[in-house]
Amino acid sequence: MIPDYDIRIDWNADGDFDGTGEDVTGRINDRGPALQLRYGRDQARAFSPLAGGSGAMELNNDSRDYSPENTASPLAGLVQPGRDVRIRATLDGVTYGLMRAHLDDYVVIPDRERRGVRLSLLDGLARLRGVEVSTPLYHSVRTGQAIGLLLDAVGWPADARDLDVGATTIRWWWLSGTDALSALQAILDAEGPGSLATVDIDGRLVFRDRHHRLLRARSQTAQATYRTTGTVEPLISPPMAYHHGWREIVNSVTFDIPVRVPSGQLSQVWQMSGQRALADGETVTLSARSSDPFVGAIAPVAGTDFEALAGTVRTTLTRTSGQDITVLVTAEGGPAVINGMAVRAYPIDTQTTVHVEAEDSTSIADVGRRSWPSGRAPTWASLPDAIAIANMILAYRARRLPTVSITLRGGGVDRLREQLARDLSDRVRIVDPETGLDADFWVEQIEHSSSRLDHTTTFGCEQIPTPAGNPFTFDRSGRGFDQGTFGDIGRDDPATVFIFDHPTQGCFDVGLFAN
Repeated sequence: MIPDYDIRIDWNADGDFDGTGEDVTGRINDRGPALQLRYGRDQARAFSPLAGGSGAMELNNDSRDYSPENTASPLAGLVQPGRDVRIRATLDGVTYGLMRAHLDDYVVIPDRERRGVRLSLLDGLARLRGVEVSTPLYHSVRTGQAIGLLLDAVGWPADARDLDVGATTIRWWWLSGTDALSALQAILDAEGPGSLATVDIDGRLVFRDRHHRLLRARSQTAQATYRTTGTVEPLISPPMAYHHGWREIVNSVTFDIPVRVPSGQLSQVWQMSGQRALADGETVTLSARSSDPFVGAIAPVAGTDFEALAGTVRTTLTRTSGQDITVLVTAEGGPAVINGMAVRAYPIDTQTTVHVEAEDSTSIADVGRRSWPSGRAPTWASLPDAIAIANMILAYRARRLPTVSITLRGGGVDRLREQLARDLSDRVRIVDPETGLDADFWVEQIEHSSSRLDHTTTFGCEQIPTPAGNPFTFDRSGRGFDQGTFGDIGRDDPATVFIFDHPTQGCFDVGLFAN
């Protein structure tokens, strides 16, 4: 059984999908998988780095509508990479979004026996790769705000975002010629394990903080139970893969966290030597980059920051903080010659670097030392947040956590509804007598593959750690002082953790303090 698909490409780039030839559903070639989509993390683990969504499909090109050199095509000049793509599926009157992406590339297949065009798709995260970004310097921003500032810098629409505030505070945040996708990953690392950035079915960039699975209903309780045996749907189809998780254990965490403070003294942060001649009215652009970020930069002053050998010039700055700025020098009232140029500002110096270290001695004794990758250190995080992140990593990863890849295909409406309705961070229960599994997992990856006769969905899932027992509870016998403990760092139970302003979990004897 398959749903009713609706696949559209915005060929004329007008923001809708109703133009000539934009409904390509009936043009899908069914040679093997007609449609393949994938999104989620690069591995089925909550700590894995970003991985943008991707897809592939093939269109029938008997009409040669998709041949770029065919000037007689109704789409002449419009078949180009970068066009928006929207893929939906309808089942029992309910429409589910499968992906919002853009054309990455296409390959025309000119063979007369198989005229077609093979399209590759990427979601919006891919648009951040290769885009260099520089920003002003910001003080004390939450991670969600930093992502918003990053999106502002790349021109991401304000109405195409769904951003959590974030749990981490970044004391000083700026970018200087940084790849935008790498910057987003660095912010996620500063937010900590469990945080997520993805693009949803409406094309919005979604950021979820490290606590989102404690607060969102779809992550708190199992949305479905998947079984490999029996008759109760949804049933798991072969193949199913089980990975025990020994290789992914982390029991030693080391971070070097820079602590920056304002210098409080106006000083030279950049200088240029040599002479420049300017024609009357000419403006030259000088790129100024400092070794450290700064605030309060002032436009260069003649006689102090540069020497006017002839004529008069006016200087302006494109911004007053960051690590790199642009100096505009304009000759006024005639030609001019300047010698040297400097910019003064208030540097934000690295006062010290704090070494954060945490380890699980029991795990090290069992399996040897397994270290957290140095490239994933939360260098943007404040020191308290960095310590919390180190402890959370150990809580999740010092003991093995199995991952599974489960496949659903070929069922009736109930099974297919599960395939279409699941989303990243959904909590599901998986029962498999062969491996002995009967536990709750979070969905970390989703793949859809469709052909003329079948819709197959593969979920990559990681088992949820067991919460600590007997958390501290005020006024309850057996869980008070000297009896209960203040949770277990990083493994809180979303059903009982204390949440301020929650109607029940914000009450003593109900919500439990955890860390």
